[in-house]
Amino acid sequence: MKRHEQNRKINGIVVEDSEIKIEVRKLYKRFLEIQLDLTNDLIFLQALLVQQRRWDITREAEAPILQETVAGW
Repeated sequence: MKRHEQNRKINGIVVEDSEIKIEVRKLYKRFLEIQLDLTNDLIFLQALLVQQRRWDITREAEAPILQETVAGW
């Protein structure tokens, strides 16, 4: 029997190896899509964290100036 003609019996159902390969490829493609989505989400969250840190630094830097302004009124 040639390699491409081999079949497997899964849960009593005969399945061709080529069908299994196609399903594995589909699952792997979906896995890569999910991995990319998660990577993009992580990058977005890291950007938000950086922005929050910038706001915190700005607020800390402006605090003494605001205190002087309020005290001067």
